[in-house]
Amino acid sequence: MKTKYAFHPEDYCIGENERFYSEMAARGWRLAGRGQYLSRFERGEPADDVYRIEVDYRDFPEDRLELYRECGWELVTKRGFVNVFRAGAGADAPELYDHPEEQAETIRRMRRRDRLTNLLVLALLLPYLAVLVSLGGGPGRLAAEMVYLTVNLPGVPAMYTVLLIYAILLGIDGSVRLRRLIRRLEGGLPLDHTPKRRGTAHIWAVIALVALCLGAVAAELVTYRKTEPMPESSDGVYITLADLGFDGERRGILSPEDRSRVEKVWTPVADVTLVWETVEHAGDWVSLDQDVYRLRIPALAEPMARALMARSDITRDTAEFERLEVPGWDWARASEFECFAARGGTAVRVYLFLPQNTSPPQERAEVFARILTEIANRLDANS
Repeated sequence: MKTKYAFHPEDYCIGENERFYSEMAARGWRLAGRGQYLSRFERGEPADDVYRIEVDYRDFPEDRLELYRECGWELVTKRGFVNVFRAGAGADAPELYDHPEEQAETIRRMRRRDRLTNLLVLALLLPYLAVLVSLGGGPGRLAAEMVYLTVNLPGVPAMYTVLLIYAILLGIDGSVRLRRLIRRLEGGLPLDHTPKRRGTAHIWAVIALVALCLGAVAAELVTYRKTEPMPESSDGVYITLADLGFDGERRGILSPEDRSRVEKVWTPVADVTLVWETVEHAGDWVSLDQDVYRLRIPALAEPMARALMARSDITRDTAEFERLEVPGWDWARASEFECFAARGGTAVRVYLFLPQNTSPPQERAEVFARILTEIANRLDANS
């Protein structure tokens, strides 16, 4: 049997749903099932069927369904609070409610359910509130992950934003409509079974935006990402260990294949340069990692630097990072092995491993300050 699917009105649009199903029946499509967003129809002869929706989350007992059938109403499908009944044109079925005030109580149950849904949407909004806190200077782990994701894979938070805004707007629309309907029923006016049905343009707009975001995510995953062996001297916005006076053979610590390298990544929000370098110097290992984010939104520089610090694999306690004053940098923090900094539209992470006998811990800050100064010079030269 031929079937088709179509977007139905939201659950709280009771009259609109009834009209929608009746119009589909008139075109030869009889309702067979209802899902979250789509209803399933089976092909048949055009019919003047009448549809009514009973709001009740519980399953109807068999004796109640038998009473409905005796009155000419057949339960077609149920989903959540929405129970869809159908009566043929010649059934002369009576309305489900003789008194609108009685139906108002069933709508109140749906309204209470929608309030719980709105609380869930608010819970989904909390991560965004955490990001706002992070912009003020105190990121938690969740906020750090969201800022990091926004910079490295912006299609994901963009999709999240679209769906969240749509859910909020639906919650507001449902609350307003249900309140009006309850007042109408309490005033003794019956539910309008043939109201003007709004189109589905808003649904298709959301689908288009989500598809665009998914396309952006796919593009971000396969877009420009170039990895190459590290040149003898810097050809970009990073420095080499040789610039710090550490000469030696470049090779991996864990395996010979783990070579020093430079990776360049493009995202819609940033140009990223990632550098890993390890040399054998004076019989010991020296390592320098550099993550340089040149952001297209300058206001993200410090939040991104803070996010990188909160995501540190060396320590999760940001209290271990001390303030570092470096000319040309607006914000900088350093620990024994890592340094994070921001200036203009640039955020930087530096990891430096030196043998213990090479530099006392109290002098590491001076080494990090020198590295940041050199990176700043290269940023200025490449701007």
